[in-house]
Amino acid sequence: MHDAAHRAGPSAPPDQRGAPPAPGAVRPLVEASWRRSRAAGVDPERPALDVDIDDGTLAELRREHPLSAAMPLLERLLVDVADAGHVLAVSDADGRLLHVVGDGRVRRDLDTLGFTPGALWDESHAGTNAPGTALALDQPVQVVSGEHWALPVHPWTCSAAPVHDAAGGVVGAVDVTGGPEVASPYALALVRAAVAAVEQSLAGGERPVRASPARPRAWLEVLGTDTPTLHVGEESVTLTPRHAEILLVLAAAPAGVTGDVLAESLSEQLLSPVTVRAEVSRLRAVLRRVLGRDAVAARPYRLLLPVRTDAEAVASALARGAHRRALDLYAGPLLPGSEAPVALRARHELEAGLRGTVLRSGSTETLWRWASGGGRDDVEAWQRLVRELPYASPRRSQAVARLDALRRGF
Repeated sequence: MHDAAHRAGPSAPPDQRGAPPAPGAVRPLVEASWRRSRAAGVDPERPALDVDIDDGTLAELRREHPLSAAMPLLERLLVDVADAGHVLAVSDADGRLLHVVGDGRVRRDLDTLGFTPGALWDESHAGTNAPGTALALDQPVQVVSGEHWALPVHPWTCSAAPVHDAAGGVVGAVDVTGGPEVASPYALALVRAAVAAVEQSLAGGERPVRASPARPRAWLEVLGTDTPTLHVGEESVTLTPRHAEILLVLAAAPAGVTGDVLAESLSEQLLSPVTVRAEVSRLRAVLRRVLGRDAVAARPYRLLLPVRTDAEAVASALARGAHRRALDLYAGPLLPGSEAPVALRARHELEAGLRGTVLRSGSTETLWRWASGGGRDDVEAWQRLVRELPYASPRRSQAVARLDALRRGF
């Protein structure tokens, strides 16, 4: 009933799976995912699908995750149908499966493959698969039979879509896995519709979903501005660039840093311990007014609550291969006026990663978005647009004018 192995799938023999597929042998989306899976070192015959967390940790992850409260809605839309013959799986943004429910026999068969709560099914662990690839690309994906990278998963077909919160961040994925019936385009459409309902609830629709963990989450905006803003729940506060630089250092070092390391990260000039302590003290006072409690500890200096940044969100999208999403999130250079080593390094790494991904994408639309935004001074990007855009395109005329202006400026 649920064995899809008889379907004609674009699979490669085990001894060929480690080599690039022949042109046209698989869909471009699948070919790109296979390349990422191979680069990540995923063994197609024995992928690393073990559960590496205990039941207590899994229970805590479920309690804190916003999609757990949406499970009744998802089950009603995707599981409670006659002769389902499939399972519903929900993962977090890292690809860790939090819930797998549905047809008992299918669930038991998938459990032997490691498709079970607690397991990581991102591409770097499981290779090409619908939930993992949907997260990598930040778009709905259907993976049919032999399109899976891991050979043991070939009897199955899955359809998945990422779920976004009200701010547009990816919080997880919803997947339906089963046999031939899941290979239908209607299965993917059904998953997309269910995800739309959940996203509406996350955005404050008619069906409220618990949207945040009990511990406060802080969000620091540092892209495209020298007046950084820290958001904590419903509260927002404008920080000085120096305080944002301190948060960048501490957010990247959860275990904490010494005063000397913090001083070296903030200035190429020698900062005295007194100066560092004074700046941290002022930042601590600002955060205390917003949070009502201390958020920065000393000896070593470390954060007492998780802080994420908009720069981190862009880097995460790039790591997943979701360059369109990264461009959506990229608001400009990180603290453009800052000369602090931590800002210079983070700014350069982010811009280089984004630019490299855009230039490798080969898409004129992606190139245009980059050149029109963060890459306005990128001569190579404008040169490629002049070469690749149709001669009669208005965009090509703009690209020629911009390239000429850059050359005259240089």
